[in-house]
Amino acid sequence: MNGALPAPADLGDGIHLIPAPLPFRSPAWVNCYAIESGDGLTLIDCGADWEEGHRALGAGLNALGLEGAPIHTLVVSHLHPDHVGMASRMVAEHGCRFVMHNRAARLVDRYNDTPGFIARNLELAARPGVPRPQAQALADTGPRPDYMPVIEPPDVVVKDGDRLDLGGERYLQVLHTPGHEPAHICLRDSRTGIVFSGDHVLPRISPV
Repeated sequence: MNGALPAPADLGDGIHLIPAPLPFRSPAWVNCYAIESGDGLTLIDCGADWEEGHRALGAGLNALGLEGAPIHTLVVSHLHPDHVGMASRMVAEHGCRFVMHNRAARLVDRYNDTPGFIARNLELAARPGVPRPQAQALADTGPRPDYMPVIEPPDVVVKDGDRLDLGGERYLQVLHTPGHEPAHICLRDSRTGIVFSGDHVLPRISPV
């Protein structure tokens, strides 16, 4: 996913792709999807919290003719900053409900705990006997990046098999797919059969 940022695209059946740039080299962007549902939009994933990504989401909605449609639901596939980083900002701006797998609600505190993340990396490195100085150099990620602010827990939690109503007897079926991340979900559109796979399927790199 390197190279030029793709343009926003209308994929048909009320599904719209909005690539959001990321503040690191690889991957260079994340695919966000806006689905026309009821009296507004359901957004799947939102990208990292930085100004360029925020502008890209707004510009993408405008380019697709969706600027007047409220975002009433944000569904995030998993707890990684390139997918969930902007969640609290989107909730504050749009008043949307924030949806994740029920396991994510139990993992938000860990996502928000940078010192704990470093300590867990050191523990993992110690198991096979990595010398402490080398382990410290690898585990020390430095200060928490601005694009990864702490987030609030989801206010709506789902489990495998649940349905998120899109209106008109259309829904997204939740598929719990742990591996890339323990709370990872895919979402299957009942109308088209399209599966929004998050990072469960990735090009050229391993998702696990």
